[in-house]
Amino acid sequence: MKNHKELINNLCVKLSGEIKSLPVSKGKDIFNGSEYIFSDKGVFYKRSHSLMISIITKCLWDLLDNDEFLVEIEPQFNYKYLDEENCKFNPDIAIYRVNKEELEPIEKSTPFLFIDYESPNSSDARVMLKDIEPYMYFSEHLKEIENIKTQPIYLIITSHRNYEAEKNDLNRVLAYGYNDDFRKDKYEIHKNPLSYWLAKYFSYISEWKSELWSIDEIFIANVCGEDVDLCAGVIEADI
Repeated sequence: MKNHKELINNLCVKLSGEIKSLPVSKGKDIFNGSEYIFSDKGVFYKRSHSLMISIITKCLWDLLDNDEFLVEIEPQFNYKYLDEENCKFNPDIAIYRVNKEELEPIEKSTPFLFIDYESPNSSDARVMLKDIEPYMYFSEHLKEIENIKTQPIYLIITSHRNYEAEKNDLNRVLAYGYNDDFRKDKYEIHKNPLSYWLAKYFSYISEWKSELWSIDEIFIANVCGEDVDLCAGVIEADI
C-alpha cells in the first residue's frame, strides 16, 4: 500500500467484488438504496449494516500489512472538547498504525483511518450531523490536546441510489427529523438521491475548511446494488 488514497480506492474495488460474490438473495438487494424498505424484505435493512461491516473488515485485513496496522470494530472515543464534556466520536471502524515489536497499548497507537457505513435507512442528512461533524471535532481534539501531527483519514460509505428513487422510499426518508430542512427538495432528491446528497455533503464539508484541519482527508464512497464507487472529483482529491 503506497498511501491512504490507494488503500481507499482498492477497498472500494474489493468491496464491490465481495458483494458480487454474496448469494443473490442476500447480495445486491440488501444494499440497493432502500428499494425494499416497505416490502417484506425490509428485514434486510436491519442486517445490512452488520453485514457490510464484516465485509469491510475482511477486505481491510486482506489489503493491510498486519505488522503495521490494527483494525478495530466499533471504537468509542469519549473526550472533552473546549468546555463541552462527554463529546463522542464513534465510527464503525478505526485503523491504527502500530509498532507490534514494542507492544504498545491501542490507546497509544496513532489513528490512521476511520470508516463509517450508512445503510439505506440512514443515508441522508445524518451523514452531516452524526458523521462529519463529530469527526471534525474529534480531529481537532487529536491535534490540540493529544498533539497528533497527522490528521486521520475519514471514509464514509453511503447507500444512495444513483438513479430515480421510488416515491415511497423518498417519503420514508424525509419523515425523519434530521431531514426537516430538505423536504422542500423532495422532487430534486427523487430524480437522483446520490447526486443530491453528495452536493449537500461536500457543501457542508467545505464550511469547515477555514476552521479546523484539512477537509481533503474526508472521502465519500457509495454502494448501490453491487457497485461501490468512490465519489472523487467533488473534493478534487487526487485518487
